[in-house]
Amino acid sequence: FIRLFKRNVGLSPYRYITSFRLKEAKKMLLTDAMVSEIAKATGYSDIKSFSRAFKSNFGMSPSDFRKAYTAQP
Repeated sequence: FIRLFKRNVGLSPYRYITSFRLKEAKKMLLTDAMVSEIAKATGYSDIKSFSRAFKSNFGMSPSDFRKAYTAQP
């Protein structure tokens, strides 16, 4: 299954699910939800593992992302 999935999707199932969860978290960070709530809502058991995964994927922490993209002009 894993080889077939990776051949068709281009990512392992684990990487695909992680990517999907983090994209959802990214959308949620544009709201006023607390980062800890977003971590739990996207399946992370704690904020530390969520922050590590987010930074690894997007190059910045969830807090930095929120500051950068929700700043008022």
